[in-house]
Amino acid sequence: MSQWYHEATSEWTLDYPPFFAYFEWCLSHVAKLFDPKMLEISKEPYASEKAVLFQRLSVISTDVMLLIGVVSYCRAAGWKGTG
Repeated sequence: MSQWYHEATSEWTLDYPPFFAYFEWCLSHVAKLFDPKMLEISKEPYASEKAVLFQRLSVISTDVMLLIGVVSYCRAAGWKGTG
């Protein structure tokens, strides 16, 4: 993971804060089950049906987790909304 901040092979190398780097590291363990080749660092862009499926499912699942967290927080805080 230390190479993510110093890797010069690709312009798409991760350059986000450390928490996001760990989040991406966790996602990479699931990603390799879909298509291990998408984890190889390369100057050439890579796309496959399995890689696109993983990207879509990972966005949907993390958005659902965020929604659950926000709803739980609002309930715990006693927020009733405007309606």
